[in-house]
Amino acid sequence: MRNALALAARQYGFELVENGLAFLIRYQEPQGHWRLERYGNGSGNETDETALTRSDTAATGLALLAFQGAGYNHLEYRYAEPMRRAVSWLVTQQKEDGDLYVESDPDSSQYARLYSHSIAALALCEAYGITQDPTLKEPAQKALDYIVASQDPKLGGWRYLPARGADTSVTGWMMMALKSGRLAGLEVEEEPFEKIAIWLGQAADADLPGEYRYNPYAENTSRQSHGRVVSPSMTAVG
Repeated sequence: MRNALALAARQYGFELVENGLAFLIRYQEPQGHWRLERYGNGSGNETDETALTRSDTAATGLALLAFQGAGYNHLEYRYAEPMRRAVSWLVTQQKEDGDLYVESDPDSSQYARLYSHSIAALALCEAYGITQDPTLKEPAQKALDYIVASQDPKLGGWRYLPARGADTSVTGWMMMALKSGRLAGLEVEEEPFEKIAIWLGQAADADLPGEYRYNPYAENTSRQSHGRVVSPSMTAVG
């Protein structure tokens, strides 16, 4: 009985994952990418494409990570074709300096640029690491090089704009991309990780061991001061 229940639970979980992936397939754009605004804005109206943040780069990276997490890749198995189109779209959007962010409206570009790059870089490194597809080695390496170049030289982390400030949220995504790249066999020096450790030392709360803040240097205003206080989400990242 116990084995039967465990098997049923696994089958149910598998079906849930596949249903989620099928949803993503339905919303994939013909060019291979995804758009955040295709999912509504919480109003309950799926046709309302007013989004707080627009980033095709982030949407595509997150979708790819979902497929990769389920064990699929862009060279074989059930979702190879839509994943291949998504990976190809990311690569064709990459700038010469390695940046994967696709320009959007000014507000989104101000806040989502490095978030988006880190998410897409992680997906690209995972794609290369899983398959060792030689066509992805250079784009993935360039994405990592851009991460290193955009790290704040003093604070040791990343925030919204290259080499300007740090917060634990963006830094967490960047760390994941760097780690994935290293595991994939790409070139990642130790120095970026040493700088990340410097930032985490600043973001940690000295009075609450093991708990982390979004930004201990945030302005002490009603809008920004929350970043100076530990939170469950930032502790998870830290």
